[in-house]
Amino acid sequence: MKRLRQGILRAAIAALISSAAIGAAAAQESPAPLDPHVLVITLSSTLIGEPEVQSAGGTDIVRFSVEGTAGGDIEGSFEARVTRVGEGAARAFNPPNFSLPASALLTLTGEEGTIEIALDGVVFFPETGFPDAVTRMSGRVMSVGGGFADLFLADAIYEGRIDIEEIEAAQRPLAEIATLTLVPR
Repeated sequence: MKRLRQGILRAAIAALISSAAIGAAAAQESPAPLDPHVLVITLSSTLIGEPEVQSAGGTDIVRFSVEGTAGGDIEGSFEARVTRVGEGAARAFNPPNFSLPASALLTLTGEEGTIEIALDGVVFFPETGFPDAVTRMSGRVMSVGGGFADLFLADAIYEGRIDIEEIEAAQRPLAEIATLTLVPR
């Protein structure tokens, strides 16, 4: 009986050593899993032209375009078409704690190619920091070109601040500083 147990134990140890060696060899042959790299991009924008405003039954629809520079993990330029819908969407300034739904189609152009992102979220006017507005949106990379194939369908998180003092000081109709975070899948 003792010999039988020792034989089973030796066979089990040999099997473990063998499977560990096979697993190690397989691990060396198979490619390493992708290590997603979170990209953080700083965007600085100004308004292009005049906003298009439509009103129907107390609801405003405002569409406008912005352009600007991108820095950080991707350097270059960007353009975005923005839409805001709701009562008060056409007002430049809203009361504290006021929010509006918003969406944007953003095209980012860098040295390596182009990224197109669809975003949706809110623009709100927080009580602290008023009259500045805060934009928070999330979405997804919908199209890529050039060297950005690894970012296709990446999650996108956008957080910006419209600085009223900056607008007044620079005499610009819109000045937003934002952070765009891209998280590859």
